[in-house]
Amino acid sequence: MAVLALDVEFTHLEPVGNTSGEGQQRSDKRRQAPSISVATWVAVVGRFGTAPPALKSYISLPPELKTQPCDCVADKENEVSGEALGKKWYRVVGGVREAALCNAPCLAEVQQQLLALLREGRCKVLVGHGISKDLQSLGIDEEADLRAHGVKTFDTMSFPKFQGRGGMSKALAVLAREFLGGRQIQTRRGAHDPEEDARAAMDLYVRHVDYDCMVEYETQRLLSQAAAAAGARHAVVANGCDGGNDGGAEVEEGIER
Repeated sequence: MAVLALDVEFTHLEPVGNTSGEGQQRSDKRRQAPSISVATWVAVVGRFGTAPPALKSYISLPPELKTQPCDCVADKENEVSGEALGKKWYRVVGGVREAALCNAPCLAEVQQQLLALLREGRCKVLVGHGISKDLQSLGIDEEADLRAHGVKTFDTMSFPKFQGRGGMSKALAVLAREFLGGRQIQTRRGAHDPEEDARAAMDLYVRHVDYDCMVEYETQRLLSQAAAAAGARHAVVANGCDGGNDGGAEVEEGIER
């Protein structure tokens, strides 16, 4: 696990007016308040695309935001509130749906799982697209929690080869199309799958950044192609032999007649 890739997806919430005992003007101000984003889905993958993710988990909303169980009535299922936010009501407006977070572990639990995976698995490089933002959303200090334990980070957003004119960063979906053979990601509506995005970030790193990984990737690719070609030749030979046997049987049948 020398190299791992991380991606985090978010649930986006916005305050809604609570008109009970309050004027409409105050309610309108609440509707105009900025939305907040909370990390609620995380995935960590290794270098080999066929292997299952090392970690993939939903994360429950913070207790101060969640006000009712996931099986609440339909017209209330997306509303949350929090004492720390002045008793305001919030509703989910995008990203990971609250219904997917039923019985999900809390942030602290997922955070500990991730840190244990990185440290005990002897991870040397953690790759991501906007990796600093993702780590911050998980409450992980890049310097104290990772670098101090020998884990470096690599951000595909800041790698010159992956940037546009003037050093402008590109979306991960754009990089996947340009550098991964036209790969299409993030095509479904709603929240992105963090595993899909993490694998794209990993493949960008493996194929275009780390020389040792490039050599390993190309070696495996050539071996896979050779194995596939050998399998195809074997199938052709086997079919030819079967055809020859059938022909021989027909000849023998003709002789008997």
